[in-house]
Amino acid sequence: MKTGILSGSDFRRSLRGAPSGIFLFFGEEEYTKHHCLMTLRQQLCGDSNTAVFNHVRLSAADASFTLHKITDAYSALPFFSTQKLTEVHDLDFGALGEAQLRDLLDLISGLSAYQNENEQNVLVIYCLPSEFDGGSENRPSALLKKLSALLTAVRFDRETPARLASWVEKHFAAERIMSSPEVCRALIARCGSSMFALDNEVQKLSAYLHANGRERVEMTDIETVVPANPEIGDFDFSNAMLNCDPDGVYTAYAEMKSRRERPELILGSVVSVYDTLYRVQTVADAGRSPSDIAAAFRWNETRVKIYLRACRNFSASFLERAVRACRDADLKLKNASLEPYTVLETLLATLTPRRRGGTTERREPSWEK
Repeated sequence: MKTGILSGSDFRRSLRGAPSGIFLFFGEEEYTKHHCLMTLRQQLCGDSNTAVFNHVRLSAADASFTLHKITDAYSALPFFSTQKLTEVHDLDFGALGEAQLRDLLDLISGLSAYQNENEQNVLVIYCLPSEFDGGSENRPSALLKKLSALLTAVRFDRETPARLASWVEKHFAAERIMSSPEVCRALIARCGSSMFALDNEVQKLSAYLHANGRERVEMTDIETVVPANPEIGDFDFSNAMLNCDPDGVYTAYAEMKSRRERPELILGSVVSVYDTLYRVQTVADAGRSPSDIAAAFRWNETRVKIYLRACRNFSASFLERAVRACRDADLKLKNASLEPYTVLETLLATLTPRRRGGTTERREPSWEK
């Protein structure tokens, strides 16, 4: 089993062969990370009749999840095939205690026993930027060093402005639209460096130009078609919820929806905020100090103080009801007859404040009637 640290580009080149083994996907660029996962799914599972048996997806957010389920899934033999893909999502390394991390490292070390040179048995641990801190390329984190000795870690970094402009130009060309480097840079400046957002805007501009019988995109087209969109940071969504900022919540949500982030991952962020607020508020109401809470939750004290400040924005009754609303939304997401984003938007409308006359009104008074 190969181990070490690869760049996203290195991994994409390796897909031309027959990948096998255990991979950790981490880093800030979700577009290429997601694209590589989709490519793996197509290569290993495709549209065969046995794909449903040889593609296993585990979520650490599920109440029934345990680390040993990873071993159970990975060790099972492929069904009438030599190819199999197991995915693990929602595994927040920052929330794992030392004992859990040791168990996870031991578990990964033991998975090599289930490798067979005649099979493509692939495990991908897929991490959002907030779920794993790999440090920098030149100074990898201590945890990344330990993991990369046991598996292949793939770092998906944001593209440089020059490479991003070249990527935009190629995507225009794929849509039979000519563009200049200046126009591509202007598009990036207007809508940010998210490759999901850029891909959407390239498709939108291309459709607009084709409808008007044109084959070259100009600066005026960008100003006409593309809305100005400030860059959304990784923690803007959770920060907006903590600060009772409805505009921030919906702006960040719209960005995540536009880049087709999975609804269950978005819900996971909402659940994390309100569940943590509820737990911190409950322990604080019992008279525990910030240092006591930090020790109990195995957090640093700065994080505890951030949540304690945010708790001032909510009543205990509201937080209890918010956790219940999140639970109900989770059950609805598992109901295939409901549109997932509608479930999310209904939940956000319930939990976020309303605007009246330019001021923010919190919703908990109406909830407590």
